[in-house]
Amino acid sequence: MTLSGTALAASSVLTLLLLASACGSGAPGDGPSVVGPTPFPASVAGPAPEGFHAEQCPDLRGEGGSGLTLQLLVPDDYRTSYREGRGCSFSTGDERGLSVTMGVGQSLADFRDEAVAPFEGDGGDDGLTDVSYDGDVAVFGDRHGEALAYAPFNDGLPLDVRVLQADGVRLHWDVAAGRGEAEADALATVAASVAVVEDDRATCTGRGVTALYLPPLPQTETVESGGGRCYLYLRPRESLQRYAAVVLSPRDSLAEQADRLRGAENVSGIVLEPGAAQLDGRPADRLTWVVTLTRPRFGSGPGTWRNVAVGNDTARLTWAATPEEWVEDQASYDAFLASLDIVTAAGRG
Repeated sequence: MTLSGTALAASSVLTLLLLASACGSGAPGDGPSVVGPTPFPASVAGPAPEGFHAEQCPDLRGEGGSGLTLQLLVPDDYRTSYREGRGCSFSTGDERGLSVTMGVGQSLADFRDEAVAPFEGDGGDDGLTDVSYDGDVAVFGDRHGEALAYAPFNDGLPLDVRVLQADGVRLHWDVAAGRGEAEADALATVAASVAVVEDDRATCTGRGVTALYLPPLPQTETVESGGGRCYLYLRPRESLQRYAAVVLSPRDSLAEQADRLRGAENVSGIVLEPGAAQLDGRPADRLTWVVTLTRPRFGSGPGTWRNVAVGNDTARLTWAATPEEWVEDQASYDAFLASLDIVTAAGRG
């Protein structure tokens, strides 16, 4: 039921290093509980240039969160993303990664002193060189802040790292060693697009479709995305059978999924209702089924989970929870379903 692997972000060593490098310094879901920053617009607005697409990263902290969303442009070849807490990361899967976090409570100068300077020039796997810092420079377009650069050896996978920070927002950019200058224009495009807005929606992109949807709060803990699939781990995170998902341009119909489920072990109560729902203002089918486990299996202990999928040829939304959780989840599920907004789709403009 999940995307490939326990965490899509784990498919990229760069993404994990990216997040680890910011631990205790404003990493998504880590560090001080900072509300903010104050909303600000992008320095460069308008349609995404060729080779880039727009992304939104809402504050997923739920109660006590800021109610704000990060907006930015991301190169099209960044295929996977991971969202948690106050930020998100994107990766090509092998050579490049970027992350952006809002509400950072530490200066880049302090981050340099604590996380970078102790390893400068030590020559080991954790060693790094070419450290430079500017405390007053244009970072997000014409918005001034701090800029830090360094080159970690990174256990034999040397990188060029650029970190930009202004108004409580920090952007990390990692590329293969020697590629920093070649990627400078792309980094400038991304940085100039960074904005903080009052919004609570996230993007799901892939397979020629871009959609906005409302991650349910406080249920959503993390979101993993790739290949037109956005998988939401829901609280309480006691079972992999509890989840929500957005799938764009589904490669099968709900009728075909129902046929597969009819032959599956531990599945019962399969009900297909053609045209029984609406999704993004268009007719959609609804498929309901029940998964019952009598012993630990599939990353879950014993239990029963009711699954509901609503979909058409453009998108499919699924929600799974125990009967008891459904009582609490129903309003959030209804909002999740109603929130889907297809921004662009092949053949639909």
